[in-house]
Amino acid sequence: PVYLRFDVRLSKPTSRPVSVRVRTKGKSATAHYDFVPRHFRLRFRAGATHRVVRVKVLGNERRERRERLQLVLSRPHLVRIADRTARGTIRDDD
Repeated sequence: PVYLRFDVRLSKPTSRPVSVRVRTKGKSATAHYDFVPRHFRLRFRAGATHRVVRVKVLGNERRERRERLQLVLSRPHLVRIADRTARGTIRDDD
């Protein structure tokens, strides 16, 4: 399997657990066809500053241009979000 990797970081450790809502949003890429959509609450333990979100890329037989999707952060709990979106690019692998 092929995955897009998104690093989610806190600017500094916290003394309490914190979390944010994570979801994928297709731009030119299509959920369920080009990638497996994600939608969940990402939690950081107290003291943690780094988490990784992986998005599975789905292969197909068609020749395609590069396709884009976003990882969107929202609904923070006990933390502020500095950058709400990250972009990912799926390159044609056929």
